Amino acid sequence: MDFQRDGLFRLFGQVALQREKKIHRKHLFPLLLAGLLGLTSLFLGEILLRIFWHNPNLYAWNDIPDYVRLQKPNQKERYDITGLYEGAGKIRFRTGPLGEILNSGEPGSSWAIGGSTTECRYVPEDCRWPDRIAGYRPINFGSSGCALGDSFFNVKFLLERKRPAPRGIFLMHAVNDLSSWKDYLESRGDGQAWARLRLRFHTTARDDRALWGRSVWLIAWYASMRDRYPLRNFGAWSARDFYVRLRAKSVAGRAQSPLSPQDFERFRRGPFEEFLRAREKTYLDFRGLLSPHGTELILLTQPHAFRADYHPFDGVDLRDTPELMGGFASYDQTGQLLQAINQQTREWSRKYGARLIDLEKKFEAEPPSPLFYDSVHYTQKGSEKVASFINQELSSR
Repeated sequence: MDFQRDGLFRLFGQVALQREKKIHRKHLFPLLLAGLLGLTSLFLGEILLRIFWHNPNLYAWNDIPDYVRLQKPNQKERYDITGLYEGAGKIRFRTGPLGEILNSGEPGSSWAIGGSTTECRYVPEDCRWPDRIAGYRPINFGSSGCALGDSFFNVKFLLERKRPAPRGIFLMHAVNDLSSWKDYLESRGDGQAWARLRLRFHTTARDDRALWGRSVWLIAWYASMRDRYPLRNFGAWSARDFYVRLRAKSVAGRAQSPLSPQDFERFRRGPFEEFLRAREKTYLDFRGLLSPHGTELILLTQPHAFRADYHPFDGVDLRDTPELMGGFASYDQTGQLLQAINQQTREWSRKYGARLIDLEKKFEAEPPSPLFYDSVHYTQKGSEKVASFINQELSSR
C-alpha cells in the first residue's frame, strides 16, 4: 500500500508540474511583451525629450576649465512671494541657454552684470530693473552671490561665446564683495587664485545626480519636475517663509557675537584696506578684459537698507549683516562699510574714466522701507526706482 501511495503522489506531482509549466508558458509571452513595450516607451520618451525639451543639466560651460558662476540655463520656475513685500504675489523666473534671465520683450545689445540685486529673482518678470532701461534694455546676466571677481569670469566666458561684444555693461557690486572679503584677501586680487578659491560655488554641479541628469534625459526631466517649485526643497512654501526661516537661524548667532567698536576699527584699518586694494586689482582686470571690444562700462553704486529709518514690511526684519573678524557687524557698521565700497566705485569712475550712476546717493532721498524687503534686495517698487534713476541719468547726457 505504501508503494502504491508513493506512486500516486509522484503521478499527481508530475501532473501538477506540467500544469504549472503550461501556466508559466501562458504568462511568459505577455510579460515579455509588457517589458518590450515598457523599454520602447522609455526609448521613445528619451528621444522625444532630446528633440523637444531643454535639459537644464546641460551647460554651455560644462567642458571648459575656467570658473563660471552664471545662472543655471533653461530654468522654468515659479515662486509664491506673497507677504514678502507689499503687493507681492506669484511670479515666474526663466533663463535662456547661457543663463540669461528672460523677459517677454526683445533684449538689446548691452548686458547687466552683478549678483542677486541685478538678478531680481523675486521681482515680477518685466519689472526687473534691467528690463526697463530705455534704449539699452540690457540682457540680464545677474546671478545670486556673485562678487566682482565672479563677474570677471562670467564676462570672460560670455565674450568668448557671444558675438558681437556688448554695446555697454551695467555693473553693480558692493554687498557680495563685502561678504567675500576673505577670498579677496587670500587671492590678493589675482584672478586665477580667485577662481581656485571660488570653484566651490561653480554653477555646474559635479555630483553623480548631475552626471546621470546629463546622460539620461528622463532622469533629468523627472528631477526638474520635482524642482519646479524650488522653495519646497528648503521646507518653505513661499519666499517669505524661506527668508523668515533663514533670518531666525541667524538672529541668535548675531545676538551672541556682536562686533565691538574696537574690533570694527581694527577691521577697517587692516583687512578692509587690503580688501579694497585687492578689489581694485580685480576691477582693473575687468576693465582690461573689455577694452579690446570697445564696450562702455557703466558703474552703479549699490543702495541698501542699513538705515535707521528702515521699517520692515509686516514687522519682520529680514536684514542680514556679514561676519567680519571677532563677530557680526551691526546694521550701522555694515552701512559704513558699504558706503566705503561705493566710494571706491566713485573713485574708479574719476580715476579711470568710466561712466557712473550713483544709485546710493539717489536712494538717500527716498524712504527705504517700500523699496527693500531685506538688506539690499529690491521690491518691485525698488527695482522700478533703480530703472527710473538710471533712465534719468542716461537721458541727461
